[in-house]
Amino acid sequence: MARQRKVRNPQRLVAVVDVPTAADLLDVSPSTVYRWLADGDIGFITLPSGIRRIPLPEIARITGMPVEVIVQILQSGGR
Repeated sequence: MARQRKVRNPQRLVAVVDVPTAADLLDVSPSTVYRWLADGDIGFITLPSGIRRIPLPEIARITGMPVEVIVQILQSGGR
């Protein structure tokens, strides 16, 4: 019998995007997103490598668009 993989906390699974993608979704430059990250204006997740990723719910909070719409934009390849 195959063992099922355990998910530690399924509530915490969140889709994230890199800074350039977040900048494109927010229609600002990547340097603006980096400034917002430094100022604490936008939430982010730091990976073990130190790279920062922005959760889609943060993009949704700023744009006012539902996460589902943002996912559709990403799947379609852009705006």
